[in-house]
Amino acid sequence: VLVGVGSAVLGMSAGSVSSSLAVLGMACVPVGAWVRTRVVLEADAAGLEGRSDLRLPIGTRGQVHETPDANGGVFSIAVGMNVYDIQADEFEIERLEGTCALCALPGTLRCSRCRAAFYCGREHQSADWRLGHRHGCK
Repeated sequence: VLVGVGSAVLGMSAGSVSSSLAVLGMACVPVGAWVRTRVVLEADAAGLEGRSDLRLPIGTRGQVHETPDANGGVFSIAVGMNVYDIQADEFEIERLEGTCALCALPGTLRCSRCRAAFYCGREHQSADWRLGHRHGCK
Protein backbone atom coordinates (compact mmCIF):
# COMPACT_ATOMS: atom_id res chain seq x y z
CA VAL A 1 0.00 0.00 0.00
CA LEU A 2 1.38 3.40 -0.97
CA VAL A 3 0.75 6.35 1.30
CA GLY A 4 0.72 9.90 -0.07
CA VAL A 5 1.58 12.98 1.95
CA GLY A 6 -1.48 15.21 2.32
CA SER A 7 -3.54 13.07 -0.01
CA ALA A 8 -5.28 9.73 0.03
CA VAL A 9 -4.26 6.69 -1.95
CA LEU A 10 -6.42 4.29 -3.93
CA GLY A 11 -5.86 0.71 -2.83
CA MET A 12 -8.08 -2.32 -3.30
CA SER A 13 -11.76 -3.24 -3.60
CA ALA A 14 -13.94 -2.80 -0.53
CA GLY A 15 -14.73 -5.95 1.44
CA SER A 16 -16.78 -6.67 4.52
CA VAL A 17 -16.33 -4.51 7.59
CA SER A 18 -15.89 -5.69 11.14
CA SER A 19 -16.79 -4.06 14.43
CA SER A 20 -13.24 -3.46 15.69
CA LEU A 21 -12.30 -0.06 17.12
CA ALA A 22 -9.18 2.02 16.63
CA VAL A 23 -8.12 4.55 19.19
CA LEU A 24 -7.58 7.98 17.63
CA GLY A 25 -6.46 10.39 20.32
CA MET A 26 -9.32 10.47 22.82
CA ALA A 27 -12.03 9.30 20.40
CA CYS A 28 -12.62 5.87 18.90
CA VAL A 29 -13.19 5.47 15.18
CA PRO A 30 -14.89 2.16 14.42
CA VAL A 31 -14.68 0.17 11.24
CA GLY A 32 -17.96 0.87 9.46
CA ALA A 33 -18.30 4.50 10.66
CA TRP A 34 -19.31 7.03 8.02
CA VAL A 35 -16.80 9.86 7.51
CA ARG A 36 -16.34 12.97 5.35
CA THR A 37 -12.94 13.86 3.91
CA ARG A 38 -11.12 17.13 4.59
CA VAL A 39 -8.79 16.61 1.61
CA VAL A 40 -9.05 15.77 -2.07
CA LEU A 41 -8.73 12.01 -2.57
CA GLU A 42 -6.30 11.08 -5.32
CA ALA A 43 -5.12 7.78 -6.75
CA ASP A 44 -1.41 7.37 -6.07
CA ALA A 45 -1.17 3.58 -6.29
CA ALA A 46 1.14 2.14 -8.96
CA GLY A 47 -0.45 2.38 -12.39
CA LEU A 48 -3.29 4.64 -11.25
CA GLU A 49 -1.43 7.95 -10.84
CA GLY A 50 -3.03 10.95 -12.51
CA ARG A 51 -6.40 9.33 -13.26
CA SER A 52 -8.85 12.20 -12.94
CA ASP A 53 -11.80 9.79 -12.80
CA LEU A 54 -10.46 8.54 -9.44
CA ARG A 55 -9.99 12.05 -7.98
CA LEU A 56 -12.68 12.87 -5.40
CA PRO A 57 -13.44 16.31 -3.89
CA ILE A 58 -13.20 17.50 -0.30
CA GLY A 59 -16.30 16.42 1.59
CA THR A 60 -16.52 13.01 -0.08
CA ARG A 61 -18.51 10.58 2.07
CA GLY A 62 -16.95 7.18 2.75
CA GLN A 63 -16.99 4.35 5.25
CA VAL A 64 -14.04 3.29 7.42
CA HIS A 65 -12.78 0.02 5.96
CA GLU A 66 -9.59 -0.58 7.98
CA THR A 67 -8.05 0.97 11.05
CA PRO A 68 -4.37 1.97 11.41
CA ASP A 69 -3.49 -1.17 13.37
CA ALA A 70 -4.62 -3.30 10.42
CA ASN A 71 -3.40 -1.00 7.62
CA GLY A 72 0.17 0.11 8.24
CA GLY A 73 -0.62 3.11 10.40
CA VAL A 74 -3.30 4.78 8.24
CA PHE A 75 -7.06 4.47 7.93
CA SER A 76 -8.62 3.18 4.74
CA ILE A 77 -12.06 4.38 3.71
CA ALA A 78 -14.33 2.77 1.15
CA VAL A 79 -15.91 5.02 -1.45
CA GLY A 80 -18.03 2.96 -3.80
CA MET A 81 -15.96 -0.06 -4.80
CA ASN A 82 -12.62 1.71 -4.20
CA VAL A 83 -10.64 2.02 -0.96
CA TYR A 84 -8.49 5.08 -0.25
CA ASP A 85 -5.80 5.27 2.45
CA ILE A 86 -6.11 8.44 4.51
CA GLN A 87 -4.46 10.00 7.57
CA ALA A 88 -6.53 10.50 10.74
CA ASP A 89 -6.46 14.30 10.46
CA GLU A 90 -7.77 14.18 6.86
CA PHE A 91 -11.34 13.14 7.72
CA GLU A 92 -14.07 13.71 10.28
CA ILE A 93 -16.66 11.29 11.62
CA GLU A 94 -20.15 11.95 10.32
CA ARG A 95 -22.51 12.16 13.28
CA LEU A 96 -25.94 10.69 12.67
CA GLU A 97 -28.94 10.95 15.03
CA GLY A 98 -28.88 8.10 17.51
CA THR A 99 -25.16 7.33 17.21
CA CYS A 100 -22.55 7.47 19.97
CA ALA A 101 -21.07 10.94 20.45
CA LEU A 102 -17.57 9.44 20.65
CA CYS A 103 -17.42 6.59 18.14
CA ALA A 104 -20.49 6.85 15.86
CA LEU A 105 -21.70 3.33 16.64
CA PRO A 106 -25.43 2.96 17.34
CA GLY A 107 -26.21 4.62 20.66
CA THR A 108 -28.60 2.94 23.05
CA LEU A 109 -27.88 5.20 26.04
CA ARG A 110 -28.91 8.85 26.11
CA CYS A 111 -27.73 11.68 28.34
CA SER A 112 -30.41 11.90 31.04
CA ARG A 113 -29.79 15.62 31.51
CA CYS A 114 -29.98 17.08 27.98
CA ARG A 115 -31.39 14.06 26.12
CA ALA A 116 -29.40 15.19 23.05
CA ALA A 117 -26.27 13.04 23.26
CA PHE A 118 -26.29 9.30 22.57
CA TYR A 119 -23.71 6.71 23.68
CA CYS A 120 -22.91 3.10 22.82
CA GLY A 121 -22.02 2.34 26.45
CA ARG A 122 -21.39 3.72 29.91
CA GLU A 123 -17.64 3.99 29.26
CA HIS A 124 -18.12 6.40 26.33
CA GLN A 125 -20.75 8.38 28.24
CA SER A 126 -18.32 8.90 31.14
CA ALA A 127 -15.45 9.73 28.79
CA ASP A 128 -17.52 12.32 26.90
CA TRP A 129 -18.56 13.93 30.19
CA ARG A 130 -14.89 14.29 31.16
CA LEU A 131 -13.99 15.59 27.67
CA GLY A 132 -16.42 18.49 28.00
CA HIS A 133 -20.02 17.41 27.40
CA ARG A 134 -20.84 18.63 30.93
CA HIS A 135 -20.09 22.23 29.90
CA GLY A 136 -22.66 22.29 27.09
CA CYS A 137 -25.21 19.96 28.66
CA LYS A 138 -28.49 21.68 29.65
